[in-house]
Amino acid sequence: LFPAMLNVLLAITYSGLLSFLALFGDYVHIDQVGLFFLFNAITIILVRPFSGRIFDRYGHASVLIPAGLFVTASMVVLSNTHAMSMLIISALLYGVGFGATQPTIQAWMLRSSSPEQYGMANSMFYNSTDLGVALGAILLGAISSVTNYAVMYRYSAGIMALFVVLGGLQYVAAVKRVRNKHDVVVGP
Repeated sequence: LFPAMLNVLLAITYSGLLSFLALFGDYVHIDQVGLFFLFNAITIILVRPFSGRIFDRYGHASVLIPAGLFVTASMVVLSNTHAMSMLIISALLYGVGFGATQPTIQAWMLRSSSPEQYGMANSMFYNSTDLGVALGAILLGAISSVTNYAVMYRYSAGIMALFVVLGGLQYVAAVKRVRNKHDVVVGP
């Protein structure tokens, strides 16, 4: 459930891009804002093999926390964008973060499941993505209607900062559990 919750948070930021990036482009007077998705996609393709190796060698936290920071930075840059170069920088940052985070969460969910539960774990992964996209459209749409698109993307950055904090707390709790398990002293 915990990785699925993190995936919902990630998908909320993705929803903000899918639903509002074209409107944001009009708001900041940038033509061809769709190039964001091109640079984002290229970066995702390039980063996934490397993030997979890091996950396999060091575990999910070693990927999720830095990748969450990349997505957070992307949203901050996007919220301050006023030129195509900043939009492309935001796309590259988002591609690194999203490209590393999404497959790591899915692999983490599968590793946490027995082989008989793989179908359920995959289903939960995709359903959590759908839930985050739906919630993001509603939540971020409401925020943009009372503020503006730049502020809305700052809220998306805050959502990803929450992702990083929760991921960090989960990692610290897991390390403490392992230490406590090894520190147990058995009778005299």
